[in-house]
Amino acid sequence: MHFFTIMSMSKIVMIVDDDTDLLDGVNEVISSAGYRTVTEVDGKRAPLLFREYGPDLVLTDFRMPGLNGYDSYLEIKKANPNAKVIFMTSFPDDVRLRDAINQGEIICLKKPFSNESLLQVIENKIGH
Repeated sequence: MHFFTIMSMSKIVMIVDDDTDLLDGVNEVISSAGYRTVTEVDGKRAPLLFREYGPDLVLTDFRMPGLNGYDSYLEIKKANPNAKVIFMTSFPDDVRLRDAINQGEIICLKKPFSNESLLQVIENKIGH
């Protein structure tokens, strides 16, 4: 299941999280700030939706059932090596996450995070 909000001339943020309450809340904050959004609860569908919508940024949960956020990230990077990704996680000490952060490729938002910090990280990564 995915949802797409349309606002003219806005950047697209794809949000992926199996927690529908968090997904809906993050979607509301981001779309209210003027970004277009694509949402998905299934990490396995994220690479497909990335290719379909070409978002400016992917905001994904790190740990999900099925294809987790890290493996989804690897698939997305195969499709577009320049893809911009932000992980949301309650587990910031995961070795794979640390490796990706240390390589300077991604940013991690530790759950819970404020709406302000979410929007600041997005704006720093892709502008508005």
